[in-house]
Amino acid sequence: MDKVFGLATLELRPGVRGEEFERFWTDECAPLGAMLGLIGHVARGDRGERAGKYAIIWEIPSIEARDRCFPTPAYAHRRCWPCWSQS
Repeated sequence: MDKVFGLATLELRPGVRGEEFERFWTDECAPLGAMLGLIGHVARGDRGERAGKYAIIWEIPSIEARDRCFPTPAYAHRRCWPCWSQS
């Protein structure tokens, strides 16, 4: 089984501060992924076009695990949707 990486670039919704999002990610989203065997990372650009913008990187153990956790390309866990709009 090959490891798979998922990448989602994000734009925070108006009124959501970066610190709030990072705390929400750490406290809510990443633990949900960990329960499913995923390792989640949050990244913030510091230069160029993505400066100050976020990306989520999921480290997924296999294609089968990816398809189980994210059955369609547009799927995202409903608890995490309120914070961001996917770009």
